[in-house]
Amino acid sequence: MKKFRISLLWQVLIAIATGIALGQFLPVPVARIFVTFNGLFGNFLTFAIPLIIIGLIIPAISDLGKGAGRLLLVTAAIAYGSTVFSGFFTYFSGRAVFPELITESAHTAAIIDNPGNMALKPYFTVEMPAPLDIMTALLLSFCIGLGLSAVKGDTLRMAAADFRDIVSLLIAKVIIPLLPLHIFGIFLNMTVSGQVTSIISVFVKIIVVIFILHILLLLVQFVLAGIIGRKNPLRLLKNIVSVMSIRNKMGLEDDVFTNASRIIILKLEEKGAIGVIVDEVKEVVNLSEDEIEKSTNKGKFINGIGKHGDDLISLLEINSVVDDNA
Repeated sequence: MKKFRISLLWQVLIAIATGIALGQFLPVPVARIFVTFNGLFGNFLTFAIPLIIIGLIIPAISDLGKGAGRLLLVTAAIAYGSTVFSGFFTYFSGRAVFPELITESAHTAAIIDNPGNMALKPYFTVEMPAPLDIMTALLLSFCIGLGLSAVKGDTLRMAAADFRDIVSLLIAKVIIPLLPLHIFGIFLNMTVSGQVTSIISVFVKIIVVIFILHILLLLVQFVLAGIIGRKNPLRLLKNIVSVMSIRNKMGLEDDVFTNASRIIILKLEEKGAIGVIVDEVKEVVNLSEDEIEKSTNKGKFINGIGKHGDDLISLLEINSVVDDNA
């Protein structure tokens, strides 16, 4: 029986609706409990973000290999150019659109400019200063990652991989599960303090504008990619598929992308088209039933063993591999 799981987006939407609903009648002393949690969780995020940057970037760069310097330079140039373009595009769009969408009464303007003056206060706070600022964490990660890609030793590389696993657990087991509660507390605070009506009306308009700008930026990126790749961008949008890592699914080390890495497109009856990342494609063979041995001791992802000449080939149970609950 498959486990019923609610996606993070739905959890956030439920948290927003619940916060607004409970804020209509929840006593202020009770609401301040959630406000106190929000203060603690927000301070913890401030502390954790530099560690998350270090934990994810260092092993990612070190796994690129000796060509990481050039690849990182190209990637950084593309990311910087895209950020600058997106920033100017968003700035001028906001200057042109927001004054027409937002009608600021004196009350609404006061809330938007100084929301903390009307919000509930926590019972107490605990300072959690970040060990590094964001830019220092980024520069340190780049330097160490590039260094690890150039040296032969594995000690620090293995430590970086272990730290990445710790950070991944922190995100998966602490931050993401508590994020809806944090958002619930934000909207509960706004509702109890009488800000929600004014802020939600502005919030919805801003979300709509952001969504439209996001679509426009994606179209620009696809058009540029189509021009560079000499392919029809509309066809690229139509044929886009999700891609998953078989290594991560099986609990192995993260994928290291090389010139031999490939994405195999599978067409499944229930899920449609989906891409899987593989280290290398050697050849494509067809096996008859006589060349396939069904194993009674197979694992969750192994369907049997195929025989091709002198080679033995592990056959994956692909439906189990791509199953979200497997």
